[in-house]
Amino acid sequence: MSSTNFMCKNRHGMYYARFIIPKSLLQHFDNKKEVRRSLQTDSRKLAIKRARAYRVEFEKIVDELMNNKPMETRLITFIDLSMNPVTVDTGDDKQDAELYNLIKPTETEEERTTRLKHAEEERTTRLKHTEEIHQAQLRAIAAPAALTTPAKLINPKTLSEYFVDYVKYQTTDGIKGGWIATSTVKKIGLLKPFLLVCDKPAALFDWDNAREYIKIAHAIPPSFFENGQIAKRFNKAGLTLDMLLDDNIDTSSYETRTPSSIGGDIKTVRSFLNWIKTEERVKELGDAIEAFDHATKRISSESNRRAFNQDELKALFQDDSPGRENYVKGFNSFRGIDANFKYWLPLLGLYTGAALSELCQLHLSDIRKHNAFDNSEHWIIDFNVNPDDEDSRFKNKYRPRLIPIHKALIDLGFTNYVNGQLQKGEKELFPTARRNVGEYGPESFGPQSQWWGEYSSNAGVTDKNVVFHSFKHLLDTKLFNMRCDRDIVAAFSGHSINTMAGNVYRTGGHRDADIGPLVEWINKIDYGLVHHPFKLVK
Repeated sequence: MSSTNFMCKNRHGMYYARFIIPKSLLQHFDNKKEVRRSLQTDSRKLAIKRARAYRVEFEKIVDELMNNKPMETRLITFIDLSMNPVTVDTGDDKQDAELYNLIKPTETEEERTTRLKHAEEERTTRLKHTEEIHQAQLRAIAAPAALTTPAKLINPKTLSEYFVDYVKYQTTDGIKGGWIATSTVKKIGLLKPFLLVCDKPAALFDWDNAREYIKIAHAIPPSFFENGQIAKRFNKAGLTLDMLLDDNIDTSSYETRTPSSIGGDIKTVRSFLNWIKTEERVKELGDAIEAFDHATKRISSESNRRAFNQDELKALFQDDSPGRENYVKGFNSFRGIDANFKYWLPLLGLYTGAALSELCQLHLSDIRKHNAFDNSEHWIIDFNVNPDDEDSRFKNKYRPRLIPIHKALIDLGFTNYVNGQLQKGEKELFPTARRNVGEYGPESFGPQSQWWGEYSSNAGVTDKNVVFHSFKHLLDTKLFNMRCDRDIVAAFSGHSINTMAGNVYRTGGHRDADIGPLVEWINKIDYGLVHHPFKLVK
């Protein structure tokens, strides 16, 4: 059990150790239901350490009483004439008693008279002070109502209660900037841990509370929370938040999270608090929001993600590996994932730089021939929001784009695969690729993403800084190294184009752009790989 369960704090911010006395032992404690001891500090970290020491002593006393063991007097404490506590503890009870009799306070009649006089003066002063407060209260009650200012009532609504309203607001149809199903699950997953450790009336969530949460966001290892609770594997290991925040406890064996993950947590909570402040008029949250803004500025926005290197590309596409399936052995259609999907998905990522979700949601009608401005005809992939697929979506308004199909894909038979699917009456490029369906609707392509993770690991590509998105980094890097104009690179990757040429290129929408320059550049891409034809393994 955490030491914080044995602590409480008074209205002045001082911590106390608090222990509940078992009912069967009340007679040993003058029928008191609990015991409190001041920890003499307003520092939470220091209070936890001191509370642990009290807890050990208290549990020892309770254990002796529960087992009917005679309690031993191990020390004698008394108050000397200067009203200071003095403790006698030699380790031997008999010697303690003898020493106490030698040094116990004695006073003359004159000293006793003086002490009593001082005590009476202190009592008189206290009574006078109490009477002054009483008279002031009477005057306040008798004052005219117009001269009194009513006390401001604190809104008691808690953060968790606002959270319910916030989710409803963000998931309501037609809300500009609202959450889609994928982001809904992610945002809720980030906010639940915040509520677990910080839930209180929103109007009382201040700068110090925000700083405490920021410390937690920096301290926790990856996947520390699961479904709004501490993950089972960390509970089994005995790892607690108190341990992660305690500088005296070594937690270096646990992996730290990336700056982007920490920043994502803080920004999500900041957006939640800002919604409460603006939509619900809880102005008291201003300091906490400022603390989150300050913390966000100090977090590096640079990502460690990188492009695949040549050895990794050969492992993924050219060489054999211990895995049961690869481009040398061939692919199977086990576990509901089609072999054609396994073959074409990585190749399309390699030569288009598109995201896994963008490729999985493609329709056969998106792969077609398109004319450049010089009337030359080329095979292209039209990445767009398909009107017949309500689940198709993109990260931003620049992502819809035309990308010419690389000659290597055509030589491997990609357009033949598309025509074959059309003859079968299929509509989607990968009919077996489906989004997970959660509480808030379709989410991500979970099984397909999981397959890619397993395939790349089996191929020996285990660096966590290379993912499917690394194909985009790879294509961008190749184009930049070939001195390709940045507006052309942006046209491939689906990023905003802030140059004059880029604004002209984007005029009229992505289908009105000239694909001629893109065809020229895409076919200059050569990764130096030997590609294998499709092979089905049964």
